[in-house]
Parts: sequence; C-alpha cells; structure tokens
Amino acid sequence: MAAPTPRYLVCHLPGFRLERCGWEAGRAVALVAEQRSALRVQVCSPPAARAGVGPGQTLAQARALLPGIEVELLDAEAERQDLGDLARQLHRVAPAVAALPPEALAAGLPWIRGGAHDPRAELAQLRRARDRLRALGHRVRAVVADDLFAAGVLAAWGPGDAVIPPGGLAGALAPLPLATLAPSERMASLLRDLGLRRVGDLAALAVADVTGRFGAEGLRLHRLAHGRLGSLPLSVQAPREGPGRALELPAPAEEVAPLIFAIHRLCVELCADLAAAGRALLGLDLTLEVDGVAPVRLSLRVGQPVRAPEALARLLRRRVEGLSLPGPVVALRVEARPVVPFAGAQAPLLVGCRALEPLAQVAARLVDALGPEALCFPEPRARWRPEAAWAPAAVLDGEGRFSQGLGPAPEPVEGDSDPAWPHEGWRLELPLPRPALLLPEPRPVLLEPRFGEPRRVQVEGRWLAVRRCWGPERLQGEWWAAGLDRRYWVLDLADGRCAWVYAELGNAWLHGFFDQGSGAPVPVDGAA
Repeated sequence: MAAPTPRYLVCHLPGFRLERCGWEAGRAVALVAEQRSALRVQVCSPPAARAGVGPGQTLAQARALLPGIEVELLDAEAERQDLGDLARQLHRVAPAVAALPPEALAAGLPWIRGGAHDPRAELAQLRRARDRLRALGHRVRAVVADDLFAAGVLAAWGPGDAVIPPGGLAGALAPLPLATLAPSERMASLLRDLGLRRVGDLAALAVADVTGRFGAEGLRLHRLAHGRLGSLPLSVQAPREGPGRALELPAPAEEVAPLIFAIHRLCVELCADLAAAGRALLGLDLTLEVDGVAPVRLSLRVGQPVRAPEALARLLRRRVEGLSLPGPVVALRVEARPVVPFAGAQAPLLVGCRALEPLAQVAARLVDALGPEALCFPEPRARWRPEAAWAPAAVLDGEGRFSQGLGPAPEPVEGDSDPAWPHEGWRLELPLPRPALLLPEPRPVLLEPRFGEPRRVQVEGRWLAVRRCWGPERLQGEWWAAGLDRRYWVLDLADGRCAWVYAELGNAWLHGFFDQGSGAPVPVDGAA
C-alpha cells in the first residue's frame, strides 16, 4: 500500500491587508510602517501600484509618485489576529488550519491513500472555503495540492483556482516566472545571468548541479520548483470551546421583530462552524446586550444533537417573541453548550410516521418553560407496593440529551430467539389492569358490600352505585417495610368514572382512576 499523501488547501487573499482596514480595491492607498528610521510602504492598492508605488519605498517617495495617495499606519498585531480569526473559517473543510502571514490561509485536507484521490470532493471543499471567504468581503484565489508552500505559490501567482492532482505540482509550477519562488536578490541575479527565467528551467537542472553551484538556497528553490519542499503538518487550530457567534446591530433595536433576522443569521453561521468540526449542540445560550442595563440571557435546550439553523432559529424565535425588552438591544451573541460529536440524523423507517415536531424538542421546550422538575418519565421499580413501583426520571440527562426513560433492557430469556423477546418474554400477566392516574396519597372511602363485593362506594362525600366490579386482586409482601396485605377492585361507578379501590386492615381506600376516555378497563380473563 502506498504511503499516505498529505493534501493542502491554500487560500491567497491578495487584498486582505487593505480590506481588513475597510479600503476598497479602486482607491489609491498604501499601508505604511516604520522601517530603517522612515515610514515605508508595506502594501498598496492596484491603482497605487500602477502609478509606480511599491513595497519598500518611503512615504515621501510614494507621495512624489502619487500626490493624492491615501495612507494608513499598519497595525501588525491586529492584522495577525484578524488573519488568525479568518483562518477559523476553513474549519468548514478541515480541522487543521493555519494563518500564513501576511495574506494567506491554509487547511490540511484528509489524507488520501494510493489511488483514492477524489478531485470532485476536493473541488467542493475548495469552493466551500472560497465562497465563505468571498461572502466576508475578501478576494480569494485557492489551490489544492500536495505541498503547502508550492500550493501557496500557485495560489498567489497562478492563473486561478485549481486542484492539482498528486504528483502534478512540477508541471503546474513550470510556466511561472522564477521570481514567484521569492529568491534572494543575489540568487535572482545569478539565475538571470545563467538564462534561467521560468520555474521549469530550474526544475530541469540536476540536483547535484544545483547543490554545487547554488548551495542551500538553490537546493531549497529546486525542491520547491518540484513541489517537494517537505511541508510540515499543520497544527490543529480547534474552534473556540463552546463555539459562539456575535453580531453588533447597525442600529439599536427597540422591538423584537428586527432581532428575529439577526438571530437567524447567527444560527446559520454557528451551525456552519459546528458542521465543519463534525459536531452538534444540545443547548444554546442567547445573550442580548441592552444599552444602559444588564444583558438579557435566555437558555434553550434541544434534547437531541442538532445543527440545523432553521430548527434553532424557530425555537429561539418562540422564546424571544414574548420577551419584554428592558431597553434598546445593541448586540447579540449565541453560544452552543454543550457540544457533542455528530454522526448525522437517522431518517424515519416509515415516511408517514414523522411527527410535526420531534418528541425530544417538545420535551426540551417544556423543560425550558416549566423547569427541570416539571417533566419526567415514570421509571419502573422492583416493588410490590403500587405507589412505590415507579419513580420519576429526568427527561434530559446530564449532558442535556433527551432520555427515553426506558432504563436498561432486561436479559433475554434463555433459548428465546424471537426478536420481540423484550416485550413477549417479560410481559407481566396481572389479574387486573393498572390505572393511568394514581393519586398522590390513597384517600379513605366507605364501601357497602354485597355478597363480598362492593355495591356502593362513598367518594368525595357522595354515595355512588357500582355498576360493574372486577376483583379482588390480592397484593402481599414487603415484610421489611411494615408489610403489605391489600385486596384491590376495579369499580365502574354510576357517574361514569372507573376507580381503583383496595381494602386493608378493615378500611377502604381510593388509590386511583382509570382513563375516562377509554371507558372501563377490560380485565384479564377469569378475573371478574
């Protein structure tokens, strides 16, 4: 098997240094910085370059050539920081990214092995990164190739965007002028004297001749001309922990309506960051910066890993629409927390069974609105006493992920190969059904028996006739907890309700009601 081949995407931003300062390409402008006891031009716009202004000239020389040139002092630290922030945009195509000062970005694409090169996939990654950078207002030329530095040369000096196949760098570099390899002045003069004008002319020389005549610099340029400079792996510049997006509004918003559009934009950008990192969120914090007062903060849970901007924007809109703003909002920020790996969402088995809103999102919205204690799952407990046979279980786990509340699956019955064994093999045959509504505490009632069965029952101060009766079912046990010895009946009452009543130690108690919508329960055969 062939050795893995690293691939690099390099985006050259020819106007970045002026664009980050707000200058348009058609203005005659230069960035200057102090060098050798004078203000010297570091970079200039195309109109200034056409007038003869170039890097290294003093400000006085530039103004002599172009009296109307506009000037701005270079802030080197801010420029490096902005380039680093811009490099994070390449997380949309790869986790390993880097800023290549002064005006290039790089990303290490997934490695290929042998003949597994897929130019269409790499072209899609190139376009994705390029379009994102253009949407932010930058001119871009992008190249995908085997060597980081050679790809940078092609991005800066080549004819346009390109995906260079493995091993094809030398041919792509050959027609470029030797000056594109940035040789020193001495080396450039020596190569010109020998009649070498193109990168291909240098690449055609033997390695021994280059080493003997031009030394270490000549060998480096020769290797670069072949696209074999030996690029170092890029360091992984991970996105910020708990990725977030912020936006300053062009004008303070005193109503909620303008915020809806800003929230949707932030959700789109945040989800793009998550998709580039192969992750999704389980919760979202929205902060509204209000002029003159404390910020307004809202938390949102989604119950299952999500990175769809439309779904997040819709949920946030529901939370914001009823909000009373304490003042004009000047900025917004969304932060994803927690963030989890995301392997995609599974489509439903049956197309027609999809709900209008996933249960996980419904549960998460209820928890946000009512609090974490207001919503729970009944989790079964191994107890004979009915009121202790279940306990409330949290709808969301510790990470905020939706829990089905089913607990661990029981062990299969030995020798049972039926795939439905968790249901069939563990079905509990009860003489009587269990009510849908169990009272918090059993209530005392009076029973009027007839032939050992309840004939009338006093409920809530009224005597009601029993139309039908099923039972009794006897529950015993729990000697370690003061004992249990009850006889339960299912009573179909004259007012239409169906009650679950038990007798214990000579007293009668109402324990719950069955769902009225389903009518009287159907007992197991032989229990009547």
